Amino acid sequence: MSYARPLGPGRACPRAAAAWLALAAPATAASAPVTSGSALPADTPARASASFPRVFDRARQAADSALRAADAVGHAADSAGTEDDLRAAQRRFERRRRRRLPRTLSGADSCDRPLGRFCHWFEHPSPEPRPEPPAVAAERRELLDRLADGARRLPGSAWIAGQRVRYQIEAGRPDSALAAARACRAGGGWCRALAGWALHAAGREAEAERAFDRWLEALPAGERCEATDLSDLLEGDLRSRFRDLPCPDPRRDAFVRRFWWLADPLRLVEGNERRAEDLSRRTQDRILSSSASTFLASWGPDLSELLLRYGAPTWWERRPADPLRPGSRATVVGHDAGHARSFLPRRDVWMSSGSLETDVWDLSDDEPPTSYATAYADTFLALPHRTAIFRRGDSVLVAAPYAFPDSGTAPVEALLELGPGPEIEPARRVRYGAPRAGTLTLRAPARPALLSIELLDRSERAAARARYGLDPGLPDRGIPAISGLLAGPLRRGRPPTSGSAPGGGVSSPEDRAVAAARRLRLSGPAARAAPSVAAGDSVGLYWELYGLPPGRAAYEVQVALGDRDGHRNVRLVWWEEATGGSGFSAHELTLGIPDDAPAGTLAVEIRVDIPGWTPLEAVSPLEIGPPPPRSRAGPHGPQDGGAPHRGGGTLGGSPVY
Repeated sequence: MSYARPLGPGRACPRAAAAWLALAAPATAASAPVTSGSALPADTPARASASFPRVFDRARQAADSALRAADAVGHAADSAGTEDDLRAAQRRFERRRRRRLPRTLSGADSCDRPLGRFCHWFEHPSPEPRPEPPAVAAERRELLDRLADGARRLPGSAWIAGQRVRYQIEAGRPDSALAAARACRAGGGWCRALAGWALHAAGREAEAERAFDRWLEALPAGERCEATDLSDLLEGDLRSRFRDLPCPDPRRDAFVRRFWWLADPLRLVEGNERRAEDLSRRTQDRILSSSASTFLASWGPDLSELLLRYGAPTWWERRPADPLRPGSRATVVGHDAGHARSFLPRRDVWMSSGSLETDVWDLSDDEPPTSYATAYADTFLALPHRTAIFRRGDSVLVAAPYAFPDSGTAPVEALLELGPGPEIEPARRVRYGAPRAGTLTLRAPARPALLSIELLDRSERAAARARYGLDPGLPDRGIPAISGLLAGPLRRGRPPTSGSAPGGGVSSPEDRAVAAARRLRLSGPAARAAPSVAAGDSVGLYWELYGLPPGRAAYEVQVALGDRDGHRNVRLVWWEEATGGSGFSAHELTLGIPDDAPAGTLAVEIRVDIPGWTPLEAVSPLEIGPPPPRSRAGPHGPQDGGAPHRGGGTLGGSPVY
């Protein structure tokens, strides 16, 4: 739906918008080619294209019946004349709005996605939104005054309540829209749907979801199935599998819950704004199906699908008729938000949370099949980070150094979360006023989960996130394993650390792991950024061993610093002896980087060879920069301490991404 152009390393421009254009009306929509040009006259009947599923017809019938039922319950004795007058006033407002829209010549020869009578195209670059004419705003206020008067006389009218909320939100007054929704007295739960839309427009996402849930609970089973139908948002095999599920059915309900759990743009923000947006669009669809549209066309399945996929246009233009083309008529162009993107999972909805890959989502798609623009961020960036897992009994400690990929300086909101699924409370840690480059740590149950690391800078309207499955894969007790490897620069003048600490040493293992993680300073815009250190400086390493057998058993430790071609700049080898009987050993090592180490990304490798066990390995990238003035040289050898242990499994292995 949009296009992104880089502004520099790690920065993306606000995403371009998309536009809608009414196409010429062929005699039969199923067979005629789609061409751009003249608009449909206002009284052209809506037609269903052959490409649209029958669900649209059922949804329209359900929407109409729901509104009629709500009206009947709320005001059986009300006068029809008042509502008819208001419907005429609403049609008159839309006609006058169309005449006053800013003129444009865009969209004449572009049609990326034809849909029924309409053409939807992606604008590259995004045009600057044009202000609404003051006369349109004044006439909207006049219409709202008339609707308010009608609501006082007909408080049970579902149509009047819907129009009041619609135009208050359009005018940028969500609080007034919420007041109108709360004054609604229509039946069938309709007022709750209107309140959900108004709360979503106000950015109160958790409250919006609760209001929508109450609306869905009030619907008959068939209408609830239509209101939660995901067919228009899915593609390929995922769409087919969803359609094969009967409704109502617990399996379908579970699919819908998990789909929206995966689609939440930021778990840092309370509530699921993408789900609230979807239900808001469905509410708008019901309102617009029984009222005049800004487009030069009556409401139909094509406009319904466009609305559900891309949301309502945020600003409008009018393309005049082409005097050189016989039969050409004026056309209305609606423009979508300029920084919209798809947050929906593209596949693997049923896959175990711990097995999900990063490419389940594609926030960089320039022309997605469906999109949404969050209210708090114009840019979403891939988050440079590392993760390492450390065993703590039946739980794990996750350390996640991160760096916001831009040049800003303001503190950010930060989140580290591990969630098994929508039905289970996640383990999470939130920091407000966090540094743009820092470390998040979290203690969580050792089970497969979806990892989400998120940063949000509200002042710059920028967000960055990393999201994928994480399976700690704890080996059985007594099976040796190695943790992830933390590698990071040491501050100048910091004394060398003790090498290994059987049983935890002076400080607790958790404290030492957290301290080691906080030393990391990431560099580079890539999502899997490396810790940064200058040639001639020292780097601190930290790792842990588990499941070591009792007794005194020697094992070999190798530490190497090399490149992708296998060249080793530093290689240290020594033997240690396991003591203490705890089966645990925490290791810290200070490693000097040679002055002549080549600049670029190298790899620090730890290998532990224990007789009788598969070798244990942990790897971390390391970004080597040029030496600073008067840099210190000379590697430090391995420090004293350590105990021989044996290994066979892997916990964390290389830093997980």
